Amino acid sequence: MGAQVSDKDEKNDGPSKITQLFPGGPPEREEPEPEEPEAEEPEEEPGTVVEVDFGAIRAEESGPETPFAVFSRMINQGMVMVTLDPQAEGTTVPPEFLGHRELRLNFSYRFQLPDFDFDEDGVRASLSFQGQRKYCDIPWEAVYMLFCHETGEFAVFRPPSLPTE
Repeated sequence: MGAQVSDKDEKNDGPSKITQLFPGGPPEREEPEPEEPEAEEPEEEPGTVVEVDFGAIRAEESGPETPFAVFSRMINQGMVMVTLDPQAEGTTVPPEFLGHRELRLNFSYRFQLPDFDFDEDGVRASLSFQGQRKYCDIPWEAVYMLFCHETGEFAVFRPPSLPTE
């Protein structure tokens, strides 16, 4: 906020403010001493300096995230769509989906499913298909992709049952 000048200040017939504050005139200002230029550091030869970011974690070093780790993170953010191969070994889905190469199932805590569970082996729950609850048990090896509806985050996996064409 800048200073404001009142009408009285503009029409003041008396001595100026500077004269009122400093009857002998304004004090002289001291001139700052000129700064000395900084000495330039000698240039280093190329290839002699190696910069290392010790705080960076590379995916190659830590390895890719497992479907279990990704699902664990996503499910706490909202509904997760699991894309899977219903023909993969150990997969339990309604029989009408067994002939398909791909099936997409949604899981969420908001569904309040009493048997909803997931661990290092897979995800399981009784899901609703055309109004009827049917038990599904999905091993992580059958999972192609995970997608979080709330954040738009997704992760793609290549399970052993996926053809390598």
